[in-house]
Amino acid sequence: MNILLQQVYPDLMKLIESIPPSLSDLTLARTNHESWFKNKVLASMQDTRPLVNHEQVMSEVEAIIHEAELKSRKLA
Repeated sequence: MNILLQQVYPDLMKLIESIPPSLSDLTLARTNHESWFKNKVLASMQDTRPLVNHEQVMSEVEAIIHEAELKSRKLA
C-alpha cells in the first residue's frame, strides 16, 4: 500500500511520514484513511463489471445536466 502511494504521491507520503508519532489522533486518522483507501483500491481492482468508456459517461452526464437546466428554466 505505502509503496503504491510513494510511487503515485511521493510528496504527500513525505508529508504524511513527517507527522510526529506523538500526535496519536493524526496517526489514527492516517491508519484509518490508509485502510479505507486500500479497501477502495482492492474493491475497484476486483470489480468485474464491464468498463464504460469516457465518451459514454460524458454523454450520459451531459444529458443529465441538460435535463436539469431545462427543469431549472421552467421553474424560473
